[in-house]
Amino acid sequence: RGDSCELWAPTQVPQDVRDSVAAALNLKPEQVKVNVTLMGGGFGRRLEHDYGVEAALADNGYRRVAEPQRGDVVAYRDEKGTVTHSGVVRVVERGTILIERKRPGKLREEISLEGRTLIRATDGKTGWSINPFSGGGAPGPLSADDFRLITQQADFDRPLVDYKAKGNQVELVGRDKLDDKEVYKLKVTLKDREIRYDYVGVASSLELKWEGRVVRDGNDFQAESFFRDYRSVDGLMYPFVIESDSPGNAATQKIVFDKIELNPALEDTRFEMPATVPAQSPVK
Repeated sequence: RGDSCELWAPTQVPQDVRDSVAAALNLKPEQVKVNVTLMGGGFGRRLEHDYGVEAALADNGYRRVAEPQRGDVVAYRDEKGTVTHSGVVRVVERGTILIERKRPGKLREEISLEGRTLIRATDGKTGWSINPFSGGGAPGPLSADDFRLITQQADFDRPLVDYKAKGNQVELVGRDKLDDKEVYKLKVTLKDREIRYDYVGVASSLELKWEGRVVRDGNDFQAESFFRDYRSVDGLMYPFVIESDSPGNAATQKIVFDKIELNPALEDTRFEMPATVPAQSPVK
């Protein structure tokens, strides 16, 4: 539960377990109840308490990462940052990116390069795009693969928060190392049975990496993203640098956000497919 935690553990130091779990979940000690299971002898790891923290974090879905569900809208704005992009454009260029999200399930992404803007969006029911780089400038529906991807991206709570209500399953694989940080490795099985792995910092409880298979345009490939430079925005932690790549492939993408704004005014029409193509203006 968001404001309390109850767990069962074969421990000889329930107060230490309580205090460690409270710190990990950003709760007060009195909000954590530890039930001691009276079985077995007084040996092994009963004086440790890390397993209690791991169990509480895994079941809690790492709510401490961020809970923007308290608001209604979130927009990520990059006005002077860089986008290293390959794929649709097939070249590496400096550009700008604007991502807007709104509950429930709405997302609009604009990537501007060489005076042209690629738009991908969903209103939560259908997905569409305008891609001037592929020779077509008219709005059209997303493929089934792209719609599934953008639907996942529109969940700005990410799959761990309220994972049970979303139909996801989370399994703690164990501890791992990411750069110089200790991380929990989680196996996440999404509602549609897609499997991904999330790496969450032991010390920070922040998502530092995800990896999994991505299907796009009929192609199935491995992908991973690293989340760096976390900063507080109105009390919530957001990564200002996201680096993505596909192992074994030279294609990479780096996004640097200059500004993340919570709860701006966003009209629903921003996410609906337009009847006509918006005018393309040069990128300044």
